[in-house]
Formats: sequence, C-alpha cells, structure tokens
Amino acid sequence: MKRRLLLPFAFVLSILAPVLAQGAVSAQAAKAKAVAPPPAPCTAFYLDGQRPTGGPSGRILCHSFYAVSYSTTLRDPLWTSYRQTRAMSLGGDSIGRFSGPFRQDPALTAAEQGAHSDYTNATPPFDRGHLTPANDAIDMPHQSDTFVVTNIVPQVGLFNRGVWRLLEAAVHDLARQEGEVFIVTGATFATPPRMMHRA
Repeated sequence: MKRRLLLPFAFVLSILAPVLAQGAVSAQAAKAKAVAPPPAPCTAFYLDGQRPTGGPSGRILCHSFYAVSYSTTLRDPLWTSYRQTRAMSLGGDSIGRFSGPFRQDPALTAAEQGAHSDYTNATPPFDRGHLTPANDAIDMPHQSDTFVVTNIVPQVGLFNRGVWRLLEAAVHDLARQEGEVFIVTGATFATPPRMMHRA
C-alpha cells in the first residue's frame, strides 16, 4: 500500500522538478534583464531643486531616480543625490537583488569611466560600493539602474559590508518612518587621489 503511493508521488515530482527549476531560472533571468527606466531631470533629485555644492566638480549624470557628479579624471563618482520615499523603501524591501554586472554609463565614453573588470583581481581587493544603494530602488528596473560604474566607488570589503551597510540601512529605515528624505552621498579620496589606470 505505501509503495503504491510513493511511486505516483515520485513520478509527479520527476515531471514537476524541471518545470520548477525552469521557473526559478526564468525569474533570475528576468531580474538580470530588468531594463532601467529612462533618466529623469536631475533637479528632481536635489533638495529644493538646488544641486549639492562644495568639493570638486564633475560631470552631472541623470538617472531614473538619482543624479551623479562623476569625475572623468578620477573615473569615480564624487557624489550622488536623490529623494528617498517611504514607497521606495517598501518597494526595495519587497524585491530581491539585481544579479547582472555593473554596466558602463551610456552618457560617457568608455575612456571616461571605469569598468566592471577594473575591480577584478585588483590589488588590494576592493568591493564595488554603491553610492546610491540598490535597495533604495522601488522596483527591479530602477534597481538595475544603480548597477552602473558611475555609481560605485572602491570600498574595503569589511567597511562596505559592515559599517557602510548599517548606515545605508539606517537611512533607508528613516525614509520609511518619516515618509521622505533627501540623501547626498559622497566619497573621500587620498591626497593626492590615486588615479584609476587601465593596463
């Protein structure tokens, strides 16, 4: 009696397993292929429409929900600015993590910006540290827009996955509690800063 029940169950599992696996692969593929929405006007990402000031100036790049000041000399972002809302925090909490690589920004030439591969086998090793966090995006297409090399700086792994992660989470939670916050995030560089050179 028990043996007869197990055989049909095993048969059904053998049919469903490939279907379930295909569904998981399709979900991952959909995450990786999320297309970033078009850029919005940068002034929407500034407090009272005023661009952040102070420090070195860079090229201003507008994205779907944040703006970047990017140094083509250092090949690093100087700052990012955006408005984080409760809806964005809740949306970010309800989705997974984009699984694609960091892309180059179409607003710049390849020679003006870093590349995903610049972080591979770097000495010392650095994380690709988001300035505008992926988790602050409301949905997967907006999150994919944070995976551009103009939005990352080299960060020591323990810092990126430790104190920095906790700071990002605290600001993310503040937006959820207060309803809206404006965030400007910048990088500090050595004096003089090390330039990024490609072999």
